[in-house]
Amino acid sequence: MKSLVNKYPLLSQLFHFPVHISKYVTRSEINSFLRDIVTIIPPTANLTTPLRILCVGSSGAITNYLRASYPSSEFVTLDLDVRRNPDILADITYYHSDSPYDVIFMMEVLEHIPRPHLAVQSCYALLKPCGYFVLSTPFLFPIHDKPYDYYRYTEYGLRYLLSEFNNVDIKPRSGFWGTIAILFARSYLNENMFACIIYIFTLLPMAALLFSLLRLIRLLSPLPLVSTSMSSGYNIISRK
Repeated sequence: MKSLVNKYPLLSQLFHFPVHISKYVTRSEINSFLRDIVTIIPPTANLTTPLRILCVGSSGAITNYLRASYPSSEFVTLDLDVRRNPDILADITYYHSDSPYDVIFMMEVLEHIPRPHLAVQSCYALLKPCGYFVLSTPFLFPIHDKPYDYYRYTEYGLRYLLSEFNNVDIKPRSGFWGTIAILFARSYLNENMFACIIYIFTLLPMAALLFSLLRLIRLLSPLPLVSTSMSSGYNIISRK
């Protein structure tokens, strides 16, 4: 299936269009969350000493945004995939440092860690007292990055994982219709040609309609369209 998609540019555009749209919806919520984080944890230019920041996961738009938001900090990336060119090639589960961090970011990574409780414990140990642990993770969201997509977390599972931390603030990042639209948009990710054809002629228009309606509702609604039980994921900030 993938070879056929890559062979025909138009089919490739149709195949990847909903991924870009669903990323726009999920990332817009994450980006809004990160803008809030920058106000809570001010850039290093406003501090007497530079922040020491660890970003678990070393490539992509989120990492680039964080690096740009903290230009004067000691910004270090960590990843176990050498192809991502991390500053530190290591598994966060077993990583230790003699110099603690002020902030640790783990954005859209927790679901890919086989032993999440050990990774969270490691982050706790790596932080300075009162340091910030900022993360996001999907909940009602399709499997991705096969075969390294291991878990989905409820709000209560996240609170359990973060029970050692203080001031744990967990916020859902989409409402019912946003989650449904994302699921529709990603439902084509199937190696079966028949399923892909059905998707192009039925689910793609439905997903496009849902996203359009969602955007309109967001513009008109005075209330945030989020759901604690039907969210596509969660954004979390906590302190040691």
